[in-house]
Amino acid sequence: MQTSHKRKKAFTLTELLVVVIVIGVLSAVVLPKFSKVVETRKTTEAEELMSAVRTEQEKRCALDKSYVTSLTAVKDIVPSGTSKNYAYSLTSTGMEAQSKGKYGYTLKMPSYADGRICCENEAECAKLNKDYPLCSALMARADYRSGAECAGEPEEKQCTGSSTQSCGCNNGGTQTRTCDTSTGTWSGWSACSISDACECTGTKPEESQTCNDCGTQTRSVTCDTATGQWKTGNWNTCSKTEAECTTCPEGKVLENGVCVCEESWEKDLCSGEVTCGDGSTSVLTWNEDTCQCEDSCPKETTEFYNLVCGRTDYWKASTNVNTHPTLEAARNACEKYGQNVSFCVAMPGSSNCSDPNKPCEITQGWGKCFSCSQEKCTNGGLGTCSTCDCTCYIG
Repeated sequence: MQTSHKRKKAFTLTELLVVVIVIGVLSAVVLPKFSKVVETRKTTEAEELMSAVRTEQEKRCALDKSYVTSLTAVKDIVPSGTSKNYAYSLTSTGMEAQSKGKYGYTLKMPSYADGRICCENEAECAKLNKDYPLCSALMARADYRSGAECAGEPEEKQCTGSSTQSCGCNNGGTQTRTCDTSTGTWSGWSACSISDACECTGTKPEESQTCNDCGTQTRSVTCDTATGQWKTGNWNTCSKTEAECTTCPEGKVLENGVCVCEESWEKDLCSGEVTCGDGSTSVLTWNEDTCQCEDSCPKETTEFYNLVCGRTDYWKASTNVNTHPTLEAARNACEKYGQNVSFCVAMPGSSNCSDPNKPCEITQGWGKCFSCSQEKCTNGGLGTCSTCDCTCYIG
């Protein structure tokens, strides 16, 4: 049994590529022209609306009224001042329509009295399949009517934003700009009232100082023009060490940056106790400042002191804590060393019952206390006793 195979017809790869290339070429040629046709059809909307506004404006001019320059006055024709394809604006004698599409052109009717529409330049006119004249050429024609007799006051357009702003060093200055009320756009910013670079004020910090008593050290001091503040660096190493600047007095040597006494037999033997001239004892200590062995014994005074006596009661005299063991020691401490002494003697009372025919004679106890004073002992003065055997000791 025989089987027959029929070959199916199909396009070759080369044929498909040719078709794709042809379609691409046609698209590149046709689509721009098609888009231009579509954009041109949109101009019909602008032409009709501008014509309607012109009719209303000419009615006003016929009644000796000025043209209106605010879109709110023609809101019945242009409700929002804009449409799907154009944004409209009024001038003192005419009207403009700004395209919203990618072509970005503006159609103008410079004069309601003339009524013709034009393009600002040839590049804009070339974007449309319309025979619009150039505005400059239109207004140069002999038959052009400007409509100046009915020109209205241009509507002032407000600019958004502030007319001033901070600038310069630390935003301490100002710069301004001016609003063009005919277009609602700002001019460029003026120059700032102050420089962007800040100047440092006040006393400049020191760049050098004394160190270790005889050396110097320095640091960098610069002006930060961004903030207007002085900027200081770290201090450099001192030019002299502490040891180089230390001069020890006679009898001392420098050890680890400190002046200490030289080693001597006196320092080694400075220990124990000594008996002072007033009978007290004192521990010997070494004075590193004077490099001498010293005691804490009282020093003899050059002033004149008196040990004076005063009468007191028995109880006070008997309970007093004496500063010295004997009256002689107290007087020596007062008169020789000017020490503040306190020494009291209690005199007990007595009873005399020798005569049985008489009552006993009872004498109350009393006391006498001695103190050191620079006052002289005179009759009725400090330390005198009007009774008993209290005497005033004078050195």
